[in-house]
Amino acid sequence: MIFPRKAHGTQRLIEGHYEPGEKVVVVDDILITGNSVMQGAEKLQSVGLEVRDIVVFIDLPGVKDKLQAHGYRGHAVLTLAEIAETLSEAERIDDRQFQLVIEN
Repeated sequence: MIFPRKAHGTQRLIEGHYEPGEKVVVVDDILITGNSVMQGAEKLQSVGLEVRDIVVFIDLPGVKDKLQAHGYRGHAVLTLAEIAETLSEAERIDDRQFQLVIEN
């Protein structure tokens, strides 16, 4: 496991053991705009790693298209629509709340 760092800590750009030329998959929790995960991918690429795929737990509408436009394949465990559907079926949100999620 490797990960890009922010400006603090050991001052290394990437933490962990890797060799330039290796293929890596970026894993993140949620894609809201996609900007931070792409910045992380760019850091990994700057040290010679190959990044093509980004996997997230939750994807918001349109973000995978943005990733694709920048050369990445986006993969999500769940979409916001799937979460809303599950909550609606469990009667945890009402129809109005469900529609708000689906429309945005």
